[in-house]
Amino acid sequence: MRPIFEVADVLRAGLVKHEVRHPLSEVHRKASNAILNCRTAVLGAHLEVCTGCGSLSVSYNSCRHRACPK
Repeated sequence: MRPIFEVADVLRAGLVKHEVRHPLSEVHRKASNAILNCRTAVLGAHLEVCTGCGSLSVSYNSCRHRACPK
């Protein structure tokens, strides 16, 4: 079950407005970008195959950043 809001949703909604008043350090910018791109087409994907029925599903790759909640 997917939560109503994820950290990436909150960043997408308010990061630009926040940065106007409070510029991010390079470390925070990298973490924010990693979270925003995590499990999206930006980082690529791979196919998973069910061994039982043979159905295919696309899984987007994780950013693997230590600050990412996924």
